[in-house]
Amino acid sequence: MTRTDGGTVSLFAAACETRITVALPGSYFNTFAGSIGALFHCDCNYVPGILQLGEMYDVAGLIAPRPFCAIAGAKDPIFPIAHARFAYDRLRRVYEVAGNPDACRLYVGDGGHRYYKNGAWPFIREMFKPM
Repeated sequence: MTRTDGGTVSLFAAACETRITVALPGSYFNTFAGSIGALFHCDCNYVPGILQLGEMYDVAGLIAPRPFCAIAGAKDPIFPIAHARFAYDRLRRVYEVAGNPDACRLYVGDGGHRYYKNGAWPFIREMFKPM
């Protein structure tokens, strides 16, 4: 039996299902090579063989141009911030090409591996504000 984490589901579900209008993976968005591939993780965070097709930022690129905000912790030991920033820089380019760079964000909380509501809710409110 495996368990699936919220950040994993947020990323992959939004990449596959266009009816999901905003994605906020919490303490997950990174590179596969720099997180799941470099440290011991449970198998619920990885699709076997996915690196043959692309990196995590490539999966997230399938969400563009819909709103995406990666929530990360500056001191997260299992999803290192340096790799999160690298992945975000790559994803940001996809959003620029897709014509919606303002819909792609990275929020970095000051702690470790956890949910940062201060990064999530303001983004959601902004993306769902009335026209």
